[in-house]
Amino acid sequence: MQQLRNLVYPVLTWLIMVAAVIVVCVVGYGALWPTKLVLPWSANGVSPFQGFYAIQTDDVGPYRWSKTDSTIRIAGVADHTMSIMQLIVSDSGRPVPVSLRSGSLVVTTIVAQQTRHIALLLPLIHANVDTTVHMYAPPFVHPADERQLGVRVRSVTLLMASSNTLALSWLGVLLWVALIIWVSAWLLRAHRVVVWLSGVLGAPLLFAGAIIINASMTAAWLMSWALVLPLVPLLIVVMRWLRLPTVVQSAVAFWVAVRLLLVVYPAFDGHDFLIHAKRLGEFHRLQSLTLLDHPFEFSGRPALILPLFYWLSDALARVVGLDLAMHVVIVCAESLLAVVVWLILRQCQVPARTAIIATLLTLAMPIATAILWWSFMPQVLAHLLAFVVIYATLRRDRWGAVLAGVAMAGVVWTHIGEVLIVAVWYSAVRVSEPDRGSAAWWWRWLPTVLLPLSATSLYVNYVYTLFHSEPTAARIVPFRFANMLAQMKEGLAVGFAPIAWWITPLLALVAWRRLPQLAPAWAVTVVFWLGVELITGYQVRYGYLAVPLIAIGLAYCLTPLTRYGRAGWVFALTIVLFVTWVSLALWVDATLLGVHPRVDGLSH
Repeated sequence: MQQLRNLVYPVLTWLIMVAAVIVVCVVGYGALWPTKLVLPWSANGVSPFQGFYAIQTDDVGPYRWSKTDSTIRIAGVADHTMSIMQLIVSDSGRPVPVSLRSGSLVVTTIVAQQTRHIALLLPLIHANVDTTVHMYAPPFVHPADERQLGVRVRSVTLLMASSNTLALSWLGVLLWVALIIWVSAWLLRAHRVVVWLSGVLGAPLLFAGAIIINASMTAAWLMSWALVLPLVPLLIVVMRWLRLPTVVQSAVAFWVAVRLLLVVYPAFDGHDFLIHAKRLGEFHRLQSLTLLDHPFEFSGRPALILPLFYWLSDALARVVGLDLAMHVVIVCAESLLAVVVWLILRQCQVPARTAIIATLLTLAMPIATAILWWSFMPQVLAHLLAFVVIYATLRRDRWGAVLAGVAMAGVVWTHIGEVLIVAVWYSAVRVSEPDRGSAAWWWRWLPTVLLPLSATSLYVNYVYTLFHSEPTAARIVPFRFANMLAQMKEGLAVGFAPIAWWITPLLALVAWRRLPQLAPAWAVTVVFWLGVELITGYQVRYGYLAVPLIAIGLAYCLTPLTRYGRAGWVFALTIVLFVTWVSLALWVDATLLGVHPRVDGLSH
């Protein structure tokens, strides 16, 4: 009975809190909904319309003809910070300019043969103070009517919203954010005091921070948080199902939350966001499965633009809008990469302590900040799928082969650069397997070969285009071997910062020696595409692929220090926290201050 109570009471508490937040949100939005006042056409009492003829009726409904100079008088009944007057004006037999004036505000629009809906944002309306809107239209005389007519006005409506109701709406959003923080802390099995304090203090602190950063954008920022932050507890549930350690769950949840909180800042757009938004529009306009572009990385040769990322973003955009959709997809993909790295390391029997440190370093490497700011969106998603391919391959069972085939098909439909990377990496992993040549080994090739064949026609057409086209002027600087070596050195220095560039080969060698099941194939893939770039100038961002490998090598170096008591732990944690601090500082600068990170580490 006690166990049943322990199970039921937390669930009931959670449901009651959700219901309370929903009620507050509904009441808040209901109070925020503007008051609608339809001005009466009737002549009974004092009419708000002066300079209008009597009511007439046609097939559409009642209307009034205005005179040359007409007036609409609105009696002030309460303070309203935002009032919109909406007029429905029908055709008047000829195009006519209609001028509306209220105080110093003057608006002119053309009314032609069609019905027009005109909205006029009025100045502040104070209680017991009338607001007057003057309407002027050049007169004309209809052949069947001797009156001087202006325009045919069908209705006048006033929408009024008061700033006094905004606080209630914000309260609902803040309670929703507090509930998300509380649920996330509870799912992470934090102490009871920490759970409640996180919910009570977290949302007000975020709200205060939003006001300090940019008070004018606080409302839009809060609404974006309410839309995207529920992803955090959902990801925690997935990680609990995968049985990840609590420290890994907490680190992933922290990075997802930080990246989501700042990536939805209303003044932030990723560098290439507009390019991807334009491509999505081209997919819709051309009704095509692929597009062609001429990027710098391919030396001006045509590159195939594949649709999977754009399909996912388009579907999510129906709910949260295109800007949020595209950025949320890449934030989740980049953060989940660390989860897949953890699964790969545990599949390779790497000790838990080493795997945890490697996962934390993979999450915190500043190159993730760079790729999120530059918004290489399809590649981020394809990069995650490529790591899923390798994890599934390392399982060496039937379902692992199927998962590898599905993930490989996802890469094939997402980004051509990652297709080239994963083809070499997967082949190197398979060739290094101890049972190569056996019947089971050959059968495990089947899904990864058959499922990607779904994109065969796309690639056949692309290869034909590639061999029958000339490079464009995309590569401004001519390719020279000496220049390339200098650029690669700079790319290593930036891509693996704050780790010194000359240490990275040593860390890769450490990973090679300690992780023989995977690291050799991993390093061979990086070196292969490095050689391709040196010879041809083609770039597939192999440096981005090498980042988790370097993190694993550094984790193997730091783990032995933890055996030397508190001093060893302090030193190892200092390294991890230093890398984390650099990445956080870059992310804040990039999203809030517009200081873009360097792209050198992502250009090789």
